[in-house]
Amino acid sequence: AYEKAGYISKALLVFRVLSIAISVAVTMNLSSRISRPIIAVAEASRRVAAGDLSQKIKVSGSDEVNELCRSFNKMSHELQAEVSVRRKAEKERERLLDILEEKNRELQNVVYVASHDLRSPLVTINGFSEELGILCGEIESILESANIDEEVKDKIIPLLRDGIPEDLRFISAG
Repeated sequence: AYEKAGYISKALLVFRVLSIAISVAVTMNLSSRISRPIIAVAEASRRVAAGDLSQKIKVSGSDEVNELCRSFNKMSHELQAEVSVRRKAEKERERLLDILEEKNRELQNVVYVASHDLRSPLVTINGFSEELGILCGEIESILESANIDEEVKDKIIPLLRDGIPEDLRFISAG
């Protein structure tokens, strides 16, 4: 009986050790199956945060962890598409800015040429207006000293003193 009890005791001990070993193996297997994809998501997330948007995680099941992996892959794909669209928009914006800068330079040249072309005749008009004012003064001096009928002088001199100079001032102001 004592031998039989020892045998049962040893069998129970072996059974307990085997049970613990099997439990540890099953736990490690389940833990690995759960933690491996989560570690992969964490690592891929770090790479995406660093700028590598091409990260994909292998999906091998239909549980919640694999659903997380699928969601991550979808997010990564959408981020890549969004970044691509933004890069294209940025290139287009830069191209349009270059065109705008070139058009502004062309417009400045046109304004410069037009300004120069308008200034030249205006300087001429202004110069001749001043010359006409001087000539009006000379004509007035000649009329004052000339033997001309006073009635004629009284009609011409106000024109030379007031009328013509006023018109010349309007021309110069314009």
